[in-house]
Amino acid sequence: MPNLKNKKAMIFLGIVLVLVIVYVSFANYHNGSGKKLTNQEVDNYISEMQRNITKDSTGVELSSAEIEQVRYFGYNDDGKSFYMINLMRANEKPMYPAGHDYPGNVADAKKRYVDGATALLLKKLDYPVVNLSYASREAMSQGSGELEKFDQFYLIRYKNRKDFMELISNPAYAPIAMHKFAADKDTILIPITTGDIMNLNQIVLFATIALIWLASEVMGGWRKIFAVGRYKEELSKEEGSKV
Repeated sequence: MPNLKNKKAMIFLGIVLVLVIVYVSFANYHNGSGKKLTNQEVDNYISEMQRNITKDSTGVELSSAEIEQVRYFGYNDDGKSFYMINLMRANEKPMYPAGHDYPGNVADAKKRYVDGATALLLKKLDYPVVNLSYASREAMSQGSGELEKFDQFYLIRYKNRKDFMELISNPAYAPIAMHKFAADKDTILIPITTGDIMNLNQIVLFATIALIWLASEVMGGWRKIFAVGRYKEELSKEEGSKV
């Protein structure tokens, strides 16, 4: 039986307990509360979004159809985490609103948006998973329709729809969104439920397991920590020699 009275065993178990508590707390927050938005909350977020994202502030006026799409997305909240696919087609050059002149090309405008939006996302523990740029013409096009050409693909992970609604209604988001609207001619947002995609939750789990293993190795291995087998006999001899 493992000897739980030796000092190393107690220290190791303490480390394991702390790491497990940290991981469970992180996982609960990272996975979202599971609480669904009410229709009133969604309406409030959209009202705030409309006040902030205007033609004067961003160069773009949201259409009624776009606003209703966001409202539908909020009304049908399931309280769960999700990924948002972003398909974007760029302008030939940045199209900033009057009075907002920035140097550089479309890539510079995109970088300004990505840097600002990522900072807001990370505050909520939401984050971009993939950012890919158009490389070449399509490898294959199935069907008779002409495939739309998009320049960039983003995959962003949100804890829940509340985080998305808070992002687009945040007053700090409008001046950042201006760079996106200047750079991108078209954007398609496609929400998808969590699937078989490596996410931060899994990474932290693997890191927790690795830290537990590392702690055991630093302390001499789990058999020595718990004085199992011959290590128990050696520990007894060491303790006997000190008497």
